[in-house]
Amino acid sequence: MTSNILQSIGLGSIDGIIVLISLLVLLITIIVLFIIIFKQSKKIKAVTKRMDRFFEGKEAASLEEEIYSIFQENELIRKTTNKNQKDINDMKIQLSGCFQKVSIVRYDSFKLGGNLSFALALLDDNNNGVILNSVRSAESCYQYSKVIKNGQCDTDLGKEEEQALKNAMNY
Repeated sequence: MTSNILQSIGLGSIDGIIVLISLLVLLITIIVLFIIIFKQSKKIKAVTKRMDRFFEGKEAASLEEEIYSIFQENELIRKTTNKNQKDINDMKIQLSGCFQKVSIVRYDSFKLGGNLSFALALLDDNNNGVILNSVRSAESCYQYSKVIKNGQCDTDLGKEEEQALKNAMNY
């Protein structure tokens, strides 16, 4: 089936159905493109509306300054947080060497009454420190100190000193 119109434009050898199908495909493509354009224009309007609301009452330069100041504040906060963390870590290191565990056991050394003698354990975080023992008698008072390393003493401990050390280590 040949057409006079197709022959007049030099396409007489092409079947009219093929031309019709091609035009139909082209028409469907154009319709799909118009639908896509319509949807995109709705999205653009929504974004434009949001931008208008965002910039409402502000000039672009002042908004830029505002954003820049927020970034500067963030940087200041970040630096302060890092400094605070370093200070906290330094304090943890310093505090680990301070006496943190304390225990006192009072006792009556010579059965004089009043529990005036005592064993005092002072330990750091690593169970290093000292035990101070004060023994009260009827005539005088004697003090002894014993060094503690890692929860151990290199000399024998009395019953009260052992109890003070155990209490402090379980503090």
